[in-house]
Amino acid sequence: MRSGLCRTAELVTSRELPLAQTVIGSLYSAGLLVGAGLGGVVTATWGTSATLLIDGASFVVSALLVAKIKRVGALYLAQGLGAVLGPFVGRRLTGGSTHRRLYVAAAALAIFGLGYLLLAHSTHLGPGMAAALVGHIGVGACAILALNGLQLTTPDHIRGRVMVFVFSLSSALQGVSTLAVAHPWPRPSG
Repeated sequence: MRSGLCRTAELVTSRELPLAQTVIGSLYSAGLLVGAGLGGVVTATWGTSATLLIDGASFVVSALLVAKIKRVGALYLAQGLGAVLGPFVGRRLTGGSTHRRLYVAAAALAIFGLGYLLLAHSTHLGPGMAAALVGHIGVGACAILALNGLQLTTPDHIRGRVMVFVFSLSSALQGVSTLAVAHPWPRPSG
């Protein structure tokens, strides 16, 4: 990659990048699968309050671990901050209106794309962090609004099955896209 941001942020070689992306995607999907299952067990055993406390503590531990990263940590920090702020921004923009939820979710998805388009063209860490922050505000808002909308419109007796299907589909699509990126595609010469 040619930008100064990417050169200074490399943790792996270009050759190792597809495998590294596959590992990150797989860990994310595995974490989603294990976390959802454990969350259900904890909620059934100790209740919702315990689940929320444990979840909050896991975010604190995660933040401490990310803070120890010596290289690229700033981009992960910006992504994490955006992911935290996104749902609050999205909720505020909906103003409690179910109808506006769809428009705000669509705009948030566009902001996610715009943020990462800007990140791809960033040559310095500061603008790169700003782009990652904006992108994750968008994806955080979109994901929460879409999931919340799905929960509100799904009948109680099938809500759990619908949510499991949505998370399974999401994980499967992420896995397919990760494998597509990890495939050793020939590089153009020149």
